[in-house]
Amino acid sequence: MTIGIVNDMEMAAKAIAMTLLSSGQHNVLWTATTGQEAILKCKGQRPDIVLMDLIMPGMNGVETTRRIMQECPTAILVVTASVSENCGLAFQAMGAGALDAISTPVLANREGQSAFLTKIAQIATIIQADRSAPSPLPPQGHRKVAENAEEGTKLIVIGASAGGPAAVSEILSNLPHPLDAALVIIQHVDVRFVDEMATWLQGFTQTPLEVAKEGCPLIHGRIYLAGKDGHIEIQPDRKFHYCREPSNLAYQPSVDVFLSSVARHWTDHAMGVILTGMGKDGASGLLELRQRGQLTIAQDLATSALKGMPKAAADANAAKEILPLEKITPRISLWMQETRAVRQ
Repeated sequence: MTIGIVNDMEMAAKAIAMTLLSSGQHNVLWTATTGQEAILKCKGQRPDIVLMDLIMPGMNGVETTRRIMQECPTAILVVTASVSENCGLAFQAMGAGALDAISTPVLANREGQSAFLTKIAQIATIIQADRSAPSPLPPQGHRKVAENAEEGTKLIVIGASAGGPAAVSEILSNLPHPLDAALVIIQHVDVRFVDEMATWLQGFTQTPLEVAKEGCPLIHGRIYLAGKDGHIEIQPDRKFHYCREPSNLAYQPSVDVFLSSVARHWTDHAMGVILTGMGKDGASGLLELRQRGQLTIAQDLATSALKGMPKAAADANAAKEILPLEKITPRISLWMQETRAVRQ
């Protein structure tokens, strides 16, 4: 992979470059010490991946990420001294289009270097998946949800990747409270930063928000964020379960895996929403949900920071409705009213 490094600290940039070169699989194309320099170099020599610092003089990593995604889109990974200390900025950068975040590797820390290289490999897999042919679509013929389904918990599932934090936070900010459903968010983010993301997202909503835990039941009126290494599913008893298979998917947790479990096991009303993101995760699971008679939505391309996931959902005919971001929350509110009326 060809890589551009954006970091104003010479020692940090050197540690990143040496860690990359030690793998024998990556080529450092260029190094930039300011956001403006990074934008110019990206336009002149676009790398496969840009490793973006957050704290820089002048233009910070959030604005630099936003500008690169607007002017010369490429995969961006936030690399900063401490993601935990800068989680707000990290999630803003992800909202602007960065794929994920990780701490700067330290040359004396082999474990940290290994984790760093593993993350680069994951990003490379995501890039390849984004360029590949669509995944096989699931078989037809799922049983449709009954129009007169018995009173029970309604379920909203939101899947997002790069650009997701900003899109998800906007949706949460405008949702009615109390929430007449349970909501599960599958956001592609490093498992080490899920707790910080849950805390950050809680600031946008009055509805209780927590990380989904193994074996815990899904409860009406709460929001859950997928948050353990591996995939998350909903079981027939409506409890969360984490699993390792399928292990060959670019993303863990996978939106497809969770949506597919909802299509198989959920007997009440459900809604699936695919937001901005690189790759094709969510398209086949959303199609399963639509085939079962549930409402499915994809964010439109004009308001998506990255078009891969919503475009894949639209191309697979998995989304019954394609909406700009600002119209998704009103549609969720209307759906909750419509399903409430059906059951009265």
